[in-house]
Amino acid sequence: MSVHQVNVYEAKTQLSKLIERVLNGDEVVIARAGTPAVRLVKWEPAPDRVPGAWRGRVRLSERFDAFDETDASEWYGEAEGRGETEERGETEERGETA
Repeated sequence: MSVHQVNVYEAKTQLSKLIERVLNGDEVVIARAGTPAVRLVKWEPAPDRVPGAWRGRVRLSERFDAFDETDASEWYGEAEGRGETEERGETEERGETA
């Protein structure tokens, strides 16, 4: 396997030939101003996913699906004891109107 370095202009004009070189096992590096920038590689599809591959490796909490008021306040950023005037003041600071 040989490494073939080309500049961007040559890569644009000779793309079909470069693809053939890669498919035949050569390595093609495209350089910008003489500095290697990218490598042209043969595409290979990802292997099929196997359902249940993580079975037995991951343990979920008993309350994984539970979503209570505490979770809601943490998720949406609503603190207890926070009044309407405080909320309005914060929105006005951001340039929004209530």
